[in-house]
Amino acid sequence: MAADQERQSPAVDPVAAANERFQCPPLQSRIFLNSVPKCGTVLLKNILLMFIPWAQHYRWFITESKCPERLSAMKGDRYKFFVGHMNHTPVTSEILKNFKHILIIRDPYAHVLSSRISTLVSILLTIG
Repeated sequence: MAADQERQSPAVDPVAAANERFQCPPLQSRIFLNSVPKCGTVLLKNILLMFIPWAQHYRWFITESKCPERLSAMKGDRYKFFVGHMNHTPVTSEILKNFKHILIIRDPYAHVLSSRISTLVSILLTIG
């Protein structure tokens, strides 16, 4: 649990530290920032977090495989801003029916290029 608390600490996260300098009005609606991987999800999340109270941001990434474990946080009232990669299925549709959605769409060519570069960098780092 100490690692969870450390990750959520504004002293450790520069976005959280910057967020504390602003007076952000609380979110009234639940928001889900959704995209496919390598489409700028983290960049847009960090930009939006400058306008969203840090306490309302669920800090863990949501994916379909992680959905059952994180469903309680998505149903509760504490958090209003979630980020992840979810396809449209009957299960995810039911989970997200009361959310406002921000869907990031990227040029397919740029997406493929970004994915390939990321894979190449991972391979090169593994080789050493």
